[in-house]
Amino acid sequence: MDNSVAVKELSDVTNYVIFPNPTPNKMVNISFTTSRTTDLSISIYNSVGQNVKSVQLGQVNGNINTPISLNALDAGMYLIELTDGQRTITQSLIVR
Repeated sequence: MDNSVAVKELSDVTNYVIFPNPTPNKMVNISFTTSRTTDLSISIYNSVGQNVKSVQLGQVNGNINTPISLNALDAGMYLIELTDGQRTITQSLIVR
């Protein structure tokens, strides 16, 4: 039996960048480009998989740059997931 999990990547999103990474000041920018209007959200997960922050972006299109405050997060490694509810792109982030 195959127990693999398939994850569909967001094909409408390009140039997905998180900066600065590592972030020294508890503030991060998430930048990306969409080729068509898409309803997106951002979820941040800690090292044990708990969702520690969510941001609803809503309907976006074009070049997007979203600053996100990380004041409530402890130093450590996090995963930032950009999703339309069915497909995702995930990158890691280090908070100092």
